[in-house]
Amino acid sequence: MASLKEQLAQIPDATGVYLLRDKDRKIIYIGKAVSLRKRLLSHARSHLASKISKIDFIRASSELDALILEAKLIKKHRPRYNISLRDDKQYPYIKLTDETFPRVLLVRETLSDKGKYFGPFMGGSARNLIALASRVFGIRRCRQTPLRKRKQPCLDYHIKRCAGPCAAKVSKKEYASRVLEFSELLKNGLTKAIEKMNRQMEKAAKKLDFEAAAELRNRISWLLRAESGSYSGSRYFVSSPKEKRTALLELKEALGLERAPQRIEAFDISNLGGSKISASMVVFKEGLPYKSHYRRFKISSRGVADDILSMNEVVFRRYSGSLSRMLPLPDLILIDGGRGQLSSALKALKEAKADIPAIGLAKRFEEIYVKGLADPIALPKDSAGLRLLQNIRDEAHRFAVKYHRLRRKKGLADQAFDNPL
Repeated sequence: MASLKEQLAQIPDATGVYLLRDKDRKIIYIGKAVSLRKRLLSHARSHLASKISKIDFIRASSELDALILEAKLIKKHRPRYNISLRDDKQYPYIKLTDETFPRVLLVRETLSDKGKYFGPFMGGSARNLIALASRVFGIRRCRQTPLRKRKQPCLDYHIKRCAGPCAAKVSKKEYASRVLEFSELLKNGLTKAIEKMNRQMEKAAKKLDFEAAAELRNRISWLLRAESGSYSGSRYFVSSPKEKRTALLELKEALGLERAPQRIEAFDISNLGGSKISASMVVFKEGLPYKSHYRRFKISSRGVADDILSMNEVVFRRYSGSLSRMLPLPDLILIDGGRGQLSSALKALKEAKADIPAIGLAKRFEEIYVKGLADPIALPKDSAGLRLLQNIRDEAHRFAVKYHRLRRKKGLADQAFDNPL
């Protein structure tokens, strides 16, 4: 058998789960790491070093997959030095309750009931996964049981941490589908969950159920961020100085820009049946939101729900009117959409005599459309540049939807005032 030093030399600098064995080949400790090499080198200097005879490891495609695999292996093998897992009350489980609209809970023990339990999890992993369950899948965390019906949903719904079953904002079938997706994520890992959701999204699009397809796309987008290393429930932005520099340089090279795009402006359209069509412009400066320069627009649609015409209008207004003098021009324009939306934006830029690079980011396959290229650019899904574009696109979508809802709500209120019962 190779010495511990020789084994450590063969450990990759990769994300995964490791199993430490003693001289009798018995597993004595299981752990996960973003960098297996760094973590195992630290174990070689710990009190465990004298007890380690063999090291096994399993690569994982993401930290979240490693977390889930670690919990499975610990539960199966119950290693001596993951010790306190012998007393399951010390380490949390995730529980999905047996209700019409199940809740997701953090618990310290498993009961003989009909609920589903996952874990145990170490550290703060369980809380992060519960945050993911509410933020991405909209599974409720409230204490109400049984769930009482309400006329208006609670705060969690309004901050997008719950699908709102209490106020009938989601059907029983759709909610059950979300719970199933989350439980399969915990059982099978992130990669398989994303693959299945991609198939569901494509199926929904073929049936012209664009609302369901968009919802699945948003969930996939969040899970892809988790795959890149961030699986908490908070909004994720490329934040470290090194990652920001990497992202901007990647975009410069991939898009053939003269310089790294320090200022990026993105546009999105929000409409529902041609009513109150709204548009947003968000600005990212050096990789981070620059909210004082965000702008929102009312689109003169004349009742026609045409995103392509709407995109033409908002881009022309930004770069031809007073805004072109009030705000600095960007290094790059990002359009939410594919070839059609980009062509419309490029036409508007030409009419406005604005010579600014513009690209389109299509939602379905996250491909980048560029003027003059027959085929879209497909950056690796772990690319910092692609993640930055996704962040900006999603922020533009959030801002557009928020304004559209505000206008529709105001319109309904005015209508009720003009037509009292």
